[in-house]
Amino acid sequence: MAAISELSEGLGAAWTDTSSLAALRQLAAGAALREDPEVLVQRLFLAVAEPMGLDFFVHYRYPGEGNELGLAATAGVGADQLPSLGTMVFGEAVCGRVAQTQTPMAFSDVDRCEDDRLALAASLGARTYASYPLLDGAELLGTLSFGSRTRQMLAESELEVLRLATDVLAAAVAHDRDHRALDEARHEVGVLTRRAQELSEQDGLLRLKVEQLTGAVTSHDHIAKVKGMLMLALGLSDEQAWQLLVRLSQTTNRKLRDVVTLLGDHLLQHSPLPDDLRDRLPGGLVPSTRLPGDGEAR
Repeated sequence: MAAISELSEGLGAAWTDTSSLAALRQLAAGAALREDPEVLVQRLFLAVAEPMGLDFFVHYRYPGEGNELGLAATAGVGADQLPSLGTMVFGEAVCGRVAQTQTPMAFSDVDRCEDDRLALAASLGARTYASYPLLDGAELLGTLSFGSRTRQMLAESELEVLRLATDVLAAAVAHDRDHRALDEARHEVGVLTRRAQELSEQDGLLRLKVEQLTGAVTSHDHIAKVKGMLMLALGLSDEQAWQLLVRLSQTTNRKLRDVVTLLGDHLLQHSPLPDDLRDRLPGGLVPSTRLPGDGEAR
């Protein structure tokens, strides 16, 4: 923020009013600390209004596109005059011309001047009027204008103070804009990060659900296969084979899937059965019968 250091170094040479000088240096500090630019412009006006005999200011903001500025802040202007200040078109009045050319303009004896550009300033009662562009490099941020209803003109040193102070406000506006953009970017990153986490969690839940469903289907198929072998080996109906599996699970205090696994291994691979399970099988079931396709029956 070069304008802040420039103000601190340049004010002493430009103006000898120590109280206002201190106030303006506080303004520079406030800009560096990212105070609200609209608060800073009010403080700026309060700092220079009395020693310079200023009665009002008008601050416009440029949105960054188009050819219109919008009223951002003002002081010393009557409520009945505000509607005429709502927007400012490039090239219109003094403020619009300053925005268009990005060049400061100052006028004395406004009440005696016939320049059409001063009609708005004259309607505000100005006798002296100075308008400055708010710039961030070559980028227009807005304008800031000051008027006095009692003084016919401002000294060059006073205009220089206003220029330097306006540069501070421009730096504050740019600083605030950049930080807002950074805050918005951080917010968007946070939103995207949370969304990615949510999607990751949802993906994990979906995978778990698929695994559970796959396991359930596999288990169901295994139960159906063992049940079929029991039906074939023991001459049972589908319901009888199912009831046998349930009863074996209950009487051996084993989970149904464990009983099915043990019986399947026994019938297909000749694996020995635990004694408590073998003793509860009708006829002491042994792998003497196989399903078609498993080889010759023994």
